[in-house]
Amino acid sequence: PTSLQEITIAQWLQFQKVITPEMDENTIAVFLVAIFCKITPEQALSINSKEFKEIVQTLSNTIKSKPKFNQRFIFT
Repeated sequence: PTSLQEITIAQWLQFQKVITPEMDENTIAVFLVAIFCKITPEQALSINSKEFKEIVQTLSNTIKSKPKFNQRFIFT
């Protein structure tokens, strides 16, 4: 995903559930890629290093981005 609209609430909750304060950055990165790219952690580990870093950077930037407000209805 390259925008917050492409991340589901279920994915976000799954990510929050898996991550613990004791985890190191590499482990968090593996789960970040696995959950948001809909692959297994084993598949995430098999991605070559350069591509993995690019994916992690893209996902990190996406998660850190400010959400855009979408007005869905008007209350009158």
